[in-house]
Amino acid sequence: MIKGNCNVVKEIIYPEGAESDIRSVVVGDNTLSVLEIWGAEYQEQDALLIKPENEQLLRAVCDRERVSMAVIGSISGSGKITLVDSKAIAEAAANRLPAPNPAVDLDLEKILFIHNFASRPPNNDLSIAISPQTFFNLCWVTCRGKGLQQPLCEPLDLAAGVTVMDALRRVLHLPSVSSKGFLATKSYTGLTGGACAIGEQPVKGLLNPKAMARLAVGEALTNLVWAKVSALEDVKASGNWMYAAKLGGEGACMYDAAVALRDAMIDLKLAIDGGKDSLSMAAQAGGKLVKAPGDLVISVYAPCPDITKTVTPDLKLGDKENHPHSRESLSKCLLDKKLISAGHDVCLEASEKVQLKGRPLFEVLFAEELGLLLEVDQHKQEEVIAELAAAELRDVWEETSFMLERLQSNLE
Repeated sequence: MIKGNCNVVKEIIYPEGAESDIRSVVVGDNTLSVLEIWGAEYQEQDALLIKPENEQLLRAVCDRERVSMAVIGSISGSGKITLVDSKAIAEAAANRLPAPNPAVDLDLEKILFIHNFASRPPNNDLSIAISPQTFFNLCWVTCRGKGLQQPLCEPLDLAAGVTVMDALRRVLHLPSVSSKGFLATKSYTGLTGGACAIGEQPVKGLLNPKAMARLAVGEALTNLVWAKVSALEDVKASGNWMYAAKLGGEGACMYDAAVALRDAMIDLKLAIDGGKDSLSMAAQAGGKLVKAPGDLVISVYAPCPDITKTVTPDLKLGDKENHPHSRESLSKCLLDKKLISAGHDVCLEASEKVQLKGRPLFEVLFAEELGLLLEVDQHKQEEVIAELAAAELRDVWEETSFMLERLQSNLE
């Protein structure tokens, strides 16, 4: 699990409980307080549960990969998260003082409330604390020399010798304010850059978590395909998992999705090199346990050799007739030769106004499958169709249907 300490530790030890020493956490500044170490919301760490006999193996792996590792506690079976400060305990002992109380000593069930709350009947005697109403008064004053009701205008106060233009240049040169073109291009004079896209299919996860994972990868790629990237093998991805993983069945659904994601990534020769998880997607509200639907967001990115070889979703051919059609062929040929003027993956917002001649509109556009819509100039239509036919995309698309039909017909 990847999160800050106060989140990840209590989640990964639930419901058994554990005792942890805050001073076992690797830090770069030994003056940090217990609260600062425990509550820091940084993401650059993984928390694992391992058997004691596997500790040396994990240390060997971490040493090989030059990654720091620390054992910060052990499972206690108390159902509580107990956080002690060994530094404070040692100082107290040196001064012959009683050992201080644990910095954190909490019942996990009261924090996460997952198991007991889901099984117990509604409590009609819940006490509700209502905070007092707060009032905010907006005061308006009259500017000097004017009879208008306007906010008081403070004069611009600049350091001696600094002009407004100097101050403006300083602000506009800040990375947080300046142009973000450097995020897309690798130089101001060249055309190389990077392309990124996102895919998620949460609705499918309600019925089939495996399909959701595969389609999320597919949607990310059909969103990325409109920029010519160096190669499919160069595409890297980040996975963001959001599940109420400790509720009944949700952990199994997430596991199924993870296995399907792994298999899809292997088949496509893609790799995940980062991500995040939120595995407590449940809340107590209105006397009920409310859980969020499981979701997986895939963010893909890859080098873009030429940022000019891209297309956007907006139609550019006016009243000229355009035709929708349905991986390497698109980026290697169609974008290189500039045969298409616009494109979008098949989805509701892109497809609701498209008319297909002689083909069932809803069957094609609302099949909840992956697909692409291309805007093509009439003069380039035949060339585009030839490129797609050469890539045998339709044969690949029809293969599953053909095999199912063979099974239905009991053909040997």
